Amino acid sequence: MDRTRTKSMLASGATAGAELAVFAAVATTAAGPALAFARWLIGVAGAGLGFALNRRYAFEPTDEPKRRQGARYLACSVSAATLATGLFAVVMRGGG
Repeated sequence: MDRTRTKSMLASGATAGAELAVFAAVATTAAGPALAFARWLIGVAGAGLGFALNRRYAFEPTDEPKRRQGARYLACSVSAATLATGLFAVVMRGGG
């Protein structure tokens, strides 16, 4: 496995660990729609962390502006967080 892929996987693992830790803490006090919203918010925040870690440590610098890269990454991440939260809500309701 090449260095870039290894660094990216480490960044993703760190991001997932941070998301899980925050979600576990929130899950002790929130329920229902508040828990689903927290799940979504944590997913979006985790995506921001993942972008920052990957851009800084995993991938080679490019000429593309950070703002453009970040906007594209944010759009994908919000979509992914929304889909994951929808699935989470279905499972929590017992429909999964």
